[in-house]
Amino acid sequence: MAALSFIVLLFTIFHPVFSLPDEDCPAISCGSLGKLIFPFTNRTSPEFCGPFIVDDCSKETPKNRLCRYSEKWYEIQRVSQTDFITNISVIDEELRGNLNSRNCESFDWSLPEIHSAHFQIISNLATLYKCKHSVPSLNSDFDHKNCSDYSIFYPKNVTASLFPSRPPPSPPLHCSIGWLPWNTENTDDHNIFTMFTANFSLQVTDLEC
Repeated sequence: MAALSFIVLLFTIFHPVFSLPDEDCPAISCGSLGKLIFPFTNRTSPEFCGPFIVDDCSKETPKNRLCRYSEKWYEIQRVSQTDFITNISVIDEELRGNLNSRNCESFDWSLPEIHSAHFQIISNLATLYKCKHSVPSLNSDFDHKNCSDYSIFYPKNVTASLFPSRPPPSPPLHCSIGWLPWNTENTDDHNIFTMFTANFSLQVTDLEC
């Protein structure tokens, strides 16, 4: 009897942690996106309901935080969900502003961090090299853009690859490596700021919430 009581006590303590999200977390009605389920949740739901916080569902373009505790918001363009896979198309508002204003801070963009899930960018990403001005050039396959404190080298004929489908190449000496979403609709190969886009897509699987 004592053993049974102990098991009941353990179930009572840990039941909220291991409850299935769809049992304890109702779907969210989010405007044009329709019903969203785990891993999407809202500001007021418990943490186990999901890491992706959605807001502004009454507006034309809802917003999403890809990490519950992040301060960075993305505009949600499209969502498709199955039981185990979520595809999300978002716009990085800050990156869009930097690209539109031709600001070199565009090249400081970093991939989003999602600690509670396995994810990959399913949009094409172009590899860039951020180098000191003392680096004269890489090779004839690269063009460059001079910014105030560094130069950006990018392929003249960008062969964008899916990240992280292959290991990134090692950056040259005095250079760091970075990525930006490739604009497949670009028609001006001489303007680096139109070669890239703030719109990209994620595929999320194996959530561990």
